[in-house]
Amino acid sequence: MYNSFLEVKNLTQSFNTSTILNKINFQITNENIIAILGESGEGKSTLLKSINGLIPFSDGQIIFKGIDIHNYNPLSLRKTISYIPQIPVSIADNVLEEFKLVKKDITIEQIKEIFESFKLDSDILQQKMSKLSIGQQQRLALLRGMLNYPELILFDEPTSALDESNIKLLEQIITNLNIERKIRFIIVTHNILFAKNICEKFFTIKNGTLNET
Repeated sequence: MYNSFLEVKNLTQSFNTSTILNKINFQITNENIIAILGESGEGKSTLLKSINGLIPFSDGQIIFKGIDIHNYNPLSLRKTISYIPQIPVSIADNVLEEFKLVKKDITIEQIKEIFESFKLDSDILQQKMSKLSIGQQQRLALLRGMLNYPELILFDEPTSALDESNIKLLEQIITNLNIERKIRFIIVTHNILFAKNICEKFFTIKNGTLNET
């Protein structure tokens, strides 16, 4: 039995001669929604991408549920630890194709049911991804990221392009996913109020080091 859900040990990330992350240490035990704060360029996104193996790290260790992430199949790891970037990235031309590519056996009825809980109109299923608002794209990105029911979602600046009403909706969605689906979150954000409303633990990255705040 593992002691920590996620443990990051002495994680160091260097590019060329620059050290972006310097011996980062933290762990998640019982916390469900974690905030990582810090100025732009401090390595917050780099940390998220390192956690689910999207980018290799220079030194250190990341242990997920008692197992080093290098011992997981990379594809399986990224289904279990889902990364959602700041700018939603489309993988298909329209909304329906987007979901079919992620989960081939998903039905229209299942998609419509999920859309309802995310306050999305099912009429957009045949729309081109490029025609959707940023708020719609952000909700679709979160929806797509949880289709395979990951245990952990890494969310990168989710409120950066959202208005206040969509931020409130996002808070509800994240909280509901945590309570109903037991999905945990690590959220990189500049939005302190958003973080305070839903997060249980706070870290700040500055000059390559991370500290609990």
